[in-house]
Amino acid sequence: MPGKRARRHFSQLSEFERGLIIRMKTASWSTRRVAGQVDRSECAVRNCWEQWARESILQKQILNPSALSEWNVPDWQKVGFSDEFRFVLGTDDKRVRVWRRPGEQYNTPHTVLRHTARTAGVMVWGAIAYDSRSTLIVLHGTLTGQSYIDDIFRPHDQLKRQMPSCHRVHDLELAVQDFWAHLPEDDIRCLINSMPDRVAACIAAGVGPTRY
Repeated sequence: MPGKRARRHFSQLSEFERGLIIRMKTASWSTRRVAGQVDRSECAVRNCWEQWARESILQKQILNPSALSEWNVPDWQKVGFSDEFRFVLGTDDKRVRVWRRPGEQYNTPHTVLRHTARTAGVMVWGAIAYDSRSTLIVLHGTLTGQSYIDDIFRPHDQLKRQMPSCHRVHDLELAVQDFWAHLPEDDIRCLINSMPDRVAACIAAGVGPTRY
C-alpha cells in the first residue's frame, strides 16, 4: 500500500465518513465491505460503529422532533444525509400519485407511501453533505436492515425528473451515475438550508405529509 494511501487508510475519520459508515452498517453491510467502500481499515470501521452503537446519540436526536425544531441552518450544514432509491426502465414506475391544487389540504388516507412495482431497474444508495457527496453505490440484490431514520429529503427526485428514457438496465445505471456526478452543489446546499422550514412543516402536519 503506497505511503499516502496508508496514511489515509488509518487517519482519523471525518464526520462525513462516520455518517457513511453508520448508514452502511445500519443496512447490514459487512465491516470488510464498508472498509472497502470508504477506503479505511476494518478496525477504524469497527470502532466507529461500536461507538455509535454505545451512544445512540444521533438516532435519539433524529427521532426527537422538538429537538430538531431548535436546529438552525448552520446546525443542518453539519449533517450528512443518505438514502436509497430505485430508478426503473421506462416512464411508468407503477406508483399511484394524488394531484392537489395549491393550498389544498392533504388527506393522509389518500397518500400512497409504498412501492409495488416489479420493473427492471437500478437500485442506488448515496449520501450528501453541505460541501460533499459520497460515491453513488449501485446495490445489486435486496438491501436489508432497519428503516432509515433520516429519510427526510430526496435529491434523487431532481435526478429522476431529468433522467432520459433508457431501454437497458446498463444504460440506466450509467445515466444515473452521470446525473449524480453532475448534480449542482448549489442545489444540495439549497435543500439543506431549507431543513428548518421542512421540519417545521412536518411538525405542523403531525409528522404527516407536507408540501415538500
